[in-house]
Amino acid sequence: MSSYSGTYSYTVDDKGRINFKKFLKRLSAEERVNPNYHLMRQSIESPGDKKRYPFFYIFTETSWKKFYDEKIEIKPTPERLTILSNLCGESSLDGSERMSLPKEFLEFIKAKKNLVLQGDGDRIQVWSKENYDKYFSMIGKPDQSMLDMFS
Repeated sequence: MSSYSGTYSYTVDDKGRINFKKFLKRLSAEERVNPNYHLMRQSIESPGDKKRYPFFYIFTETSWKKFYDEKIEIKPTPERLTILSNLCGESSLDGSERMSLPKEFLEFIKAKKNLVLQGDGDRIQVWSKENYDKYFSMIGKPDQSMLDMFS
């Protein structure tokens, strides 16, 4: 399974597509065979202004199955499945390795053109550049205690 890190700026074209080649290089041969991806809406509250900032995740087929098996199959209640189906969508790559992002997902994150893709382990976060900048200016840079967690 692939693992993603780093932050990348993207521009959405008029058809809602992004060039996904930077992330495709990280995929295993098995994952490259399947050009379909799962999307899931999410938001996070900033500690500063208590505002919720929307983003969505992109999962490969492999990472989606792992997420689904761990988080959903544990207690697959009708309510949980309904909520999940309302938060999720799918996307795919075209022959030029561009990913089409559904209009409703771009509207959810309030993105017009500029996106930030942030690697998040086995999935990728997609933010509008404006919200990404606001959120991360609100939480600030990690202090030494945060950095010590990883040493």
